[in-house]
Amino acid sequence: MTYANISVVRTLTTQLSSNNGSDKYEALLLIAIDEAEDTINNELITENVPIPTIPDPIDPKDPLNTLIKAANLFTAAFMHNTNRSSNDSLSPTAVKYEANAEKKLRNYIEIIHEGYNEETKEEETPLPKFASLI
Repeated sequence: MTYANISVVRTLTTQLSSNNGSDKYEALLLIAIDEAEDTINNELITENVPIPTIPDPIDPKDPLNTLIKAANLFTAAFMHNTNRSSNDSLSPTAVKYEANAEKKLRNYIEIIHEGYNEETKEEETPLPKFASLI
């Protein structure tokens, strides 16, 4: 399972392929996808959000699309920063991509915390917090 869409990431990193050659680019792409997946899964686990199964195809209204967009941006950011590893600064493109990816990941987590059930594709009414029952 992978969240990132390889063709979208290739589009976001097209200028890197000419710098690295196709074999190095493909190797970096696989590493970046794995890194993005780890980043997302670690955050989902930390936030007590179940790690989703990605169906094929995905309904355009499914919040998983937000998670996939976040993965694409995390992957592209990793690749841009790796490409600039000999510089003292981060890639400005990567900084922007990573900030947008973080927002999308937070949005997905918020949607799930508000009661969206990935399995049934329906919004559920969340249970009241314990303190509100007292």
